[in-house]
Amino acid sequence: MKMLNGVIIGFSAAVEAAYLPALKAQKENFDICAVCDPSPERLKKAKALKPDARLYDSPKALFSKEERLDLAVIASPAARHAEHAMLALGNRTHVLCEAPLCLSMKDLDRLWSGSVRADRCVFTVHGLEHSPQLITLKRVIEQNLLGIISYASLVFLRRRPAAGGILADCGWQASYLAGEFLGSEPLSLAARLRPVEAPAAAACQLHFSGGAVHIRLAAGSHADRTKALLCGDKGLAQLDEDLLTLDLADGETETVKFQERLSDGARTVWLAGALWDFLAAVKDPALREKNFRETKNCVKFLKNSAYSDSINSAAVPL
Repeated sequence: MKMLNGVIIGFSAAVEAAYLPALKAQKENFDICAVCDPSPERLKKAKALKPDARLYDSPKALFSKEERLDLAVIASPAARHAEHAMLALGNRTHVLCEAPLCLSMKDLDRLWSGSVRADRCVFTVHGLEHSPQLITLKRVIEQNLLGIISYASLVFLRRRPAAGGILADCGWQASYLAGEFLGSEPLSLAARLRPVEAPAAAACQLHFSGGAVHIRLAAGSHADRTKALLCGDKGLAQLDEDLLTLDLADGETETVKFQERLSDGARTVWLAGALWDFLAAVKDPALREKNFRETKNCVKFLKNSAYSDSINSAAVPL
């Protein structure tokens, strides 16, 4: 595959800490030629880290000037991801987007149609997917060490307020992991949000054909914590930030200590794995569809959590 000439829309802290270093590390695959951000301070930081990049204060200005682009990396505020992704597709570039890709099924349908029409990949980065903790948990599941998993719980606590609500901030990751852990798509959802507008706390239950997943999300909490519990008929696994504990029927309890905490944010090595997945999806439409199905389940979670809460937390079919 030829090198992809790319631009970054939204020079966020995550781009500075993880996306840009990961892209620069794969210089045989990616060349970031321009950065867009409305903040002069963020553009100054981008210039310091990527001196040869051309700078713009709006995506429209960028696309009106730049030519022969192959990729747009989108890390602008979540509410504008869909708008910026559609703009990129209109300029026939592939899209690599920080989650959430969009916040409505209408936008998701538009993005899928635009992707097919332009024959370009729209790929959502599920932030924790390539962390060492999740890679290890997936191996535990694949090796059937826990047996049939019928229950899981996920807890995402964050100190900082969630400007757009905790669902967009952490709910996307939680719903993605729920599907990974249970190995199927959810059938229904019940949720309670507080407050309803831009909720700072959420309690959700996802029902699957073979089990259930409880999800607890809270912003403005006492600490940054990410925890998971998986229960199978052969044992259980507990993940608490940088510590994984395996309690298996056929052996003694084992613990695995990792170097980094999940809640400390994305790392360059995590993004490296996502970039390889993206490159594979650029070449293989089947992988694009797989990522889009995962994204669709996450959007359904966001929208139906709010709907369930509006009808006294009744279960909503998915």
